[in-house]
Amino acid sequence: MKAFTPASPTVVVSATTTSAEASGTISADPPTLELNNAGLAVVFVRWGVGPQTALVTDYPVLPGHCKLVNVGSATHIAAITAAGTTTLYCTPGAGDI
Repeated sequence: MKAFTPASPTVVVSATTTSAEASGTISADPPTLELNNAGLAVVFVRWGVGPQTALVTDYPVLPGHCKLVNVGSATHIAAITAAGTTTLYCTPGAGDI
């Protein structure tokens, strides 16, 4: 296990009930993203190569929680809420804890 080390600038997604994509593309190298939900609504996240559209059945990040996910060669990330709004911070890096 290796502590998470940020590698490049954080991108921000302002998520609402309509799918929103990050204001910038995400780095595919290194392949780990720290997803930090800074709001009060559950955010559902989807990542992949090229533009993405998030659905409320995608990967959930609970309010106030932070998750590390391996996004492989993804270049874009999108987020949506079932209700309300939230801000999702997406920080590329390496590590797993």
